[in-house]
Amino acid sequence: MYDGEIFVGGRIASLGIDAVEAEVDELDRLWLAETLERYGLEPPSSWTKLVSGRKLYNYDKLEPLERKIAL
Repeated sequence: MYDGEIFVGGRIASLGIDAVEAEVDELDRLWLAETLERYGLEPPSSWTKLVSGRKLYNYDKLEPLERKIAL
């Protein structure tokens, strides 16, 4: 994950590279509920929010050995 937010309403098998869990706040819940309501969908009982850990934010500038360690 490079940047942004992903909301998951189910089980997560793997976070992948540089994605970390973050707290879902009340604004997130409100936005998610309103967005899903527009499409006639019910929000799940719980959400997981994923964001960038920003450890690989400057990935292009890493030396080859650093890339190998990061991955």
